[in-house]
Amino acid sequence: MKRDNHLKVSILIALLAVLISALTGVYSYHVSSSSRKLQKNYHQKMDSLQQEVARLDEKIILLSEALSAAPEPTRQPAVYLNSKKKPTSVLQPSGAKLQTLRQVEQILDSTGLAQLAENENVDPSILQQMYDEYAQRNQIASYRQQLLEKDRDRLDADSKNYAEELMSLYEMARLQRGSDIDRETRERAFDEMLAKYPDAYATAKVIGQRALRSAFRGNTAAVEEYYNLLRQNDKFSAVATDRGTEVLPNVEHYLAQQYLREGRIEDARLLRDSLELNYSDSYIITRETGAGWRWLPVSQVVTKLDRQLK
Repeated sequence: MKRDNHLKVSILIALLAVLISALTGVYSYHVSSSSRKLQKNYHQKMDSLQQEVARLDEKIILLSEALSAAPEPTRQPAVYLNSKKKPTSVLQPSGAKLQTLRQVEQILDSTGLAQLAENENVDPSILQQMYDEYAQRNQIASYRQQLLEKDRDRLDADSKNYAEELMSLYEMARLQRGSDIDRETRERAFDEMLAKYPDAYATAKVIGQRALRSAFRGNTAAVEEYYNLLRQNDKFSAVATDRGTEVLPNVEHYLAQQYLREGRIEDARLLRDSLELNYSDSYIITRETGAGWRWLPVSQVVTKLDRQLK
C-alpha cells in the first residue's frame, strides 16, 4: 500500500515538473516575443519620428521664409494713442501663414513631440542630434551633387575643346571595375594623355583616380607623385571622381596623416594649412574605428590635425 502511495506521489511530482517546465517555456517564449515586438515597434516609431522631423523642418523653413517676407509693422499715428476708437488695421497673420502654422501643429501632434516635451520623456539633446545629423546628410548630398554636376560640365567642355582622341584615351586610361582593358594598354593611354593633353580635365581625373586608389592601398610614394602632378596645374584644383569625391583635400588629408606617423611634422602642418585655406567648404571621407566610413567637414578634420600636431 505504501509502495502504491509512493508511486502515485512520484508520478504526481513528475507531472507537476513537466507542467512547470511547459509553463516556463511558454512564458519565456511570450516574453521573448513581446521583447521583439517592442523593439520592432521602437525602431518603427523612431523611423517615423525622423521622417516627421524632416517634414517639420521643411515646414519651419517655409514659415520662416513667409514671416521674413512680411512687411514690418508701422507705428500708428499719435491720434490712436489717446483715442478710444481702435485702429481699423490690425496686424494679423495671412491665411497662408495660418495654414502653415496649423500644419506645423498637426505634425507636432502626429509625432507626439509636443506631448513628449510636456512629459519630459525625451532628452531635447537627442532631438537636436537627430536634426544635426539630418541637416549634415543633406549638406553632404548637396555638396557631392554639385561636384558631380561640375565634373560632367568639365568633361563636356573637354569633348568640345579637344580631339576625339582625348576621350578615347580617357576611357582606356581610367580605372573601371569589370573592364577588360589590360594594364599595359591602360598605362600607355595614361602616358599619352600626359604628353598630348596635360591641361585637359580628363587627364586630371585619371591622375586623381590613381592618387585615391594609391592612398587606399597605402602607397604613399605613388600618392605623392600624383599629388605633385595635380598641384603643378591650377586647373586641376577642383578635380573630382565619378562618385562625388573631391580629390585634392582627400589626398592632402591622407598625406598629412602619413607624415605625422613618420614624424614629418612641418610637412604635415603645411598640408593642414592648405586644407584650411583652400578647402574649408569641402568634405573628406574617412574611416574611423568602430564607425566605418564617414564624411567629415574639413573644419573637423583640421581640428583633429591640430590636436595631433601639438
